[in-house]
Amino acid sequence: MTTLDVGDIYVIAVNTYDAGVLANATSVVVTVTAPDGTTSTPTVANPSTGQYTAPFTCALPGLHKIRAVATGLVCVYTDTFYVLGTDPGFIISLSEARASLRIPSGQTIQDDDIRFLIASATPVMEDLCGAIIARTVTDTYDGGRAQIALITAPLIDVTSVIETSGSGYVKTLTKQDPFSGSGFDSFGYMVDLKSGLITRTASGVAIPFISGTRNIQIVTIVGRATLPANLVKATQRLVRFMYQQEFQGQRPNGSTPEAVSTTPSGYLVPNAVKTMCAAELRLRGVG
Repeated sequence: MTTLDVGDIYVIAVNTYDAGVLANATSVVVTVTAPDGTTSTPTVANPSTGQYTAPFTCALPGLHKIRAVATGLVCVYTDTFYVLGTDPGFIISLSEARASLRIPSGQTIQDDDIRFLIASATPVMEDLCGAIIARTVTDTYDGGRAQIALITAPLIDVTSVIETSGSGYVKTLTKQDPFSGSGFDSFGYMVDLKSGLITRTASGVAIPFISGTRNIQIVTIVGRATLPANLVKATQRLVRFMYQQEFQGQRPNGSTPEAVSTTPSGYLVPNAVKTMCAAELRLRGVG
């Protein structure tokens, strides 16, 4: 698998045949549909008989669709390719993964595959442990209660809390410290970063958020400001497991397969990975 990054040039290759033999078409048009739905038709070259290439500059992260249509011959070709984002969300680096897999320094042919496995391991680890990679998240919640349990945790910080009630009331609340003894007003909130609870306050006293459906917008920075060593090691172990499953057929040298179990969403992981995560593990349905 070719792992592409934003800014890479991906050369799309298409072959045309006549009765099973490479042959030139009258023309070949290649259309690429980007993740945002826009389409483009990169310039097609014909370097040799029946072989066409179309260089495409990767500008957006995500899944891209290819459709090539030849005229003069009955030939239609479809495919996809995936582009990693500018921040692909790696918990560990390529060098850390290579060291864990004990791949010799001069052997780089599988680096693209390993990078894709590293990216694939992140949602699995976050399913086990909650947010790990620091990022900004915007969510909306129903009002009417004094406390809101955030969907995604753990928290690094809360950026903003806005409550609304139709077009006539839109209020940005201010973060208040219950131990400061001053600076309170009627439009405040308190946050417990560890539990992910937001409490609506007025003059330091808990009151319900204004009633409504999805009328409370909360912007947070989630993840771990400092990455615990056990999560790094657990990710290395998970990448090694994924690598063995994909490239080595369960386990190398006929050794006994690892004992495995599922994450809350159903990913299959070695029990050793869960053990390494220890107290970081979350329960199903807890953000």
